[in-house]
Amino acid sequence: MARKIHPEILKFLSGISLFQKLSPAVLTRIYQNIEERNIYNHDVIYYRGDISDKLFIVRHGEVMLTFGESGKSVKYLGEGEFFAENSLMTRTQHAGSAIAVMDTLLYVLDGHFFLELAQKEPILSGNLIRLMSNRFREHLEPDNKITSLPRRMICHVPLEEVQGYKEKLDAIVEIGGYSHVGKMTLVPMESFEKVSLQDAIRKLSLLRNKFPIIHLYFQQVGLKPEFDKLLLQADQIVFWEDNPERNQKKKTEIISYFRSRIRNFAGRTIRYVDSVNSIRPEDSVKHQKIFHKEETFSRYLVSRMRGLALGGGGARALAHVGLLKALEKENIKVDVVSGASFGAVIAALYARGENTETIYKMIYKFFGGLDKPFDPTIPLVSFLKVKNDSNVETSVRFDTD
Repeated sequence: MARKIHPEILKFLSGISLFQKLSPAVLTRIYQNIEERNIYNHDVIYYRGDISDKLFIVRHGEVMLTFGESGKSVKYLGEGEFFAENSLMTRTQHAGSAIAVMDTLLYVLDGHFFLELAQKEPILSGNLIRLMSNRFREHLEPDNKITSLPRRMICHVPLEEVQGYKEKLDAIVEIGGYSHVGKMTLVPMESFEKVSLQDAIRKLSLLRNKFPIIHLYFQQVGLKPEFDKLLLQADQIVFWEDNPERNQKKKTEIISYFRSRIRNFAGRTIRYVDSVNSIRPEDSVKHQKIFHKEETFSRYLVSRMRGLALGGGGARALAHVGLLKALEKENIKVDVVSGASFGAVIAALYARGENTETIYKMIYKFFGGLDKPFDPTIPLVSFLKVKNDSNVETSVRFDTD
């Protein structure tokens, strides 16, 4: 028995550029050959190299198309947009993958039916020719819809009362904006109260066109099951706490609740501990990231962290201190630091929060208070200790390259 088409669906199909000016009778035939497919957020629709025999139409939700081998160039499709027509028409492999970035309802149209219908319906074939022409033009002259700037949605969940919580969120958005070329915004979860998931996703999808990064946040502590499905649309979920040793039972209950609902819990969740003298939470998960510093956390959320690797060798300690002094003078903060041999010592001191003046004094003392050669601006310094001799031969070589 043929499915009846609802007037709202008829209006939706007639608004798609590929189906414009088609009669209601033709649109009804198209709908009768459509399969409705629900795709959860972060699920793959097809991979690069696959060949499609279907045409996909976004009924509601959002889909990300990747391009090229690296997949760094992306394009986002929302309600009423369609994809995979090139592979369907030419029987060629997809140049990239298609991924649902939020819960998405797809209208999947059978490819054989679509191509046969295009041969019989001049209006549809004309629309198809214009579409392929536009696609070819886009390939030659990529428009601003194809970008290397991915969209991201983060949801913040307080596990307990955190002093200045909203102000800290504002600061994170502001700091992240300095490191990210796209705009970002802060949206309370409570603003979607009594809004259906479909409408909430539609609003967020429209908002993401303007703000590539959206920070959702709960204003109050406590579980709110009515927002669970909306929270699961987020790419990352951040659990906030002030002191891991406080309210442990209540916080463990909240974490356990979400652990059973969030796929890839360790990979998608973060703990932000807003205490200077904090310790690792007892209920933390293996491989789960934990942050304490506002600036580092802000840059991590926009994939703009700063790293520094310090080489080994005692003499290089002088150059390391000089480098850290220069960075400190310019107020350039380093988020991740590593090192080998003596570089690891300098890195550990810096990671512990020691300022460069303190590190300078420690290294100065280590080398026995050598005044003249101790110049952090010297490009290359070598210290050679003679075997069986208490004296230290100091050799200073300048690298002029």
